[in-house]
Amino acid sequence: ASMIESMDKSLGDIMHNLRQLGIEDNTIIVFMSDNGQPSTATPNLPLRGHKGVAYEAGARVPCIVKWPNITEAGTKNKGYFIIEDLFPTFLEMAGVKDYSQIGGKIDGQSIVPLIKNGQAEGEERPIFWHFPHIMHAPYVPYSSVRKGDWKLIYFHRDRKLELYNLKNDIGETTDLASNEKERTKKLARLLSDHLRQTGAKMAIDKTTGKEVELPDEIKL
Repeated sequence: ASMIESMDKSLGDIMHNLRQLGIEDNTIIVFMSDNGQPSTATPNLPLRGHKGVAYEAGARVPCIVKWPNITEAGTKNKGYFIIEDLFPTFLEMAGVKDYSQIGGKIDGQSIVPLIKNGQAEGEERPIFWHFPHIMHAPYVPYSSVRKGDWKLIYFHRDRKLELYNLKNDIGETTDLASNEKERTKKLARLLSDHLRQTGAKMAIDKTTGKEVELPDEIKL
């Protein structure tokens, strides 16, 4: 609670100074968290889990954008994005179109259309998470992908695939992997292709000394 109070005061100080400097109308503020609440905090129901886990309470956070003359106070949209989208978003906001100025290819994509219109380009674009290591309990290695309303999680330790429809089941209470085998296979292939293309490392199975299989190598 004290951290939240301190953060709230700091944001207030920033906004106060923007007004004092006369640049409030020429400054964009984006406010968000990088992950969900820790396990020691009050559960963020109906979301399942907490910081560090594969479920929505570990990954889903709100984002507030104040863009003078673009965003309207109190408006909301249900579009989704991932934190690496913020960098290309800031570049577009600043009018930077030539990415060679900042090293060429970058991760993520601009969410300016989402902020302006409430819709992003490619509403069902896949976004990925990859956490192949253990920091401390109860963290477990996993990889996951969300595409549209569907989210697939691959747990490295037991090679388990779980599938959820976030539109109908935001609390991730019903695993649909066994009922939606074709969709599960398709998303497993999408996730595996991403891991291969990025050269991602998988968790090591201590019994074999080798990396665990990719999601599309698991027999359903």
